[in-house]
Amino acid sequence: MVSMNECLAKPYRRADDQLNVLYQQLIERLKKGGADWADTQKALVAAQLAWIAFREAECALVGSKTDGSFNTAITTSCLIDLTTSRVNDFKRYLKCKEGELSCPFPSK
Repeated sequence: MVSMNECLAKPYRRADDQLNVLYQQLIERLKKGGADWADTQKALVAAQLAWIAFREAECALVGSKTDGSFNTAITTSCLIDLTTSRVNDFKRYLKCKEGELSCPFPSK
């Protein structure tokens, strides 16, 4: 089971690294937008901190009935799924056009 957990750790690290890169791109875009976007930057930081807490709690819940290597595998799979979903959210934010009702970010 150790090798399966090691295999799952790699895609989780890749997804988490990608998430961090995209998060920094969003922060930089907001900084370039100037003072008009300061509240949005604060909202992004708050949302990301809340999302991290949710991800950790949700994956702990998902793995709560398992132990040992199975717990690690189940929890890591959950982390991969939720992190990949958040990566897709950030990609969508980076592509949206300012002025769209669902776009909280300035254009490039």
